[in-house]
Amino acid sequence: ISFGADHQQVQIVVANIVGQVISKTNVASANTTINMDIAGPAGLYFVTLREENGKTAVLKMVKE
Repeated sequence: ISFGADHQQVQIVVANIVGQVISKTNVASANTTINMDIAGPAGLYFVTLREENGKTAVLKMVKE
C-alpha cells in the first residue's frame, strides 16, 4: 500500500469477506510504502485505511 500524501496517523484494518478482522495496524507516519502479507486462505479481503481526521478508504484485495 502506498500513500501519496503525508499523514500523521493511519490505522490499517484487514477483514475477510464475512467481516472478521484479520489484522489491525497503526502507522505513525504514512508517507511511505507498506508491504503486507494477509494471514489467511485465498479469497477476497477488505483493507480499511482510516486517517486520524476520520477520513476512510476501503480497498478490495484478492489473495490468490
